[in-house]
Amino acid sequence: MASLKQIQNNVKTIVVFAVVKQFQKAAIIESVIQSVKANDLIATGQLASPQTSGSIIPSADDRWLVPRKSAKKIVSVRVYGSRLSSGEFFPSSIKIKINLGDYGLAPKYKDLALNAPKGPYISNYFKREQGDIIDRIEQWIEDKMDRGYSFYYTDRKGNNVPLKQGDKINTTRAAFPIMRKISKKGPDKVDFARAFNKVEATLQKASDKIEEATYFDVISPALRKSIETIF
Repeated sequence: MASLKQIQNNVKTIVVFAVVKQFQKAAIIESVIQSVKANDLIATGQLASPQTSGSIIPSADDRWLVPRKSAKKIVSVRVYGSRLSSGEFFPSSIKIKINLGDYGLAPKYKDLALNAPKGPYISNYFKREQGDIIDRIEQWIEDKMDRGYSFYYTDRKGNNVPLKQGDKINTTRAAFPIMRKISKKGPDKVDFARAFNKVEATLQKASDKIEEATYFDVISPALRKSIETIF
């Protein structure tokens, strides 16, 4: 019969395999990325490239169990039981804890999403200093114009004039109305992160698989072995 440490390692292997498999099947991160692209939230490309920008946590569907600052020990297993007269350990119950830590959107993107997953992030990205916001909006305008979008600014006579790319002065003029709108109403929100609502259901599916596997692969064999030893 396996030792306590071996049993715990076996259970942890079962847990990791089940959780990773269910998250890969759920494809939560891939769904968010596809929704980002479908909603055309790709001016800079960073939001749709989490592996390089850190915009989405985790960055891929096979990285939910990768340790990070908010969760260094994601899977923990404790096996309880009794030691037989032969010295062998007989497992009777197993306690499994899964701590996914923070997941969802990085702070700078959280205010763009409707129904964003709750987390410790503070939604204050658009409450920074005015100059910082203007700089970011100007860069956003340039990125959008690179992709064929048109913008306008108001000249001194009150006319709407098409903005030419690289026109720094008038890019600032075009950015100010956008900044005022954001200051009053906040950024336009898009429901592109709804796939994160599947996290709990995905963990439940993994839990069902874990319960089945630990009984048949860990508890039941130990039970059969102990009965054989007694009789």
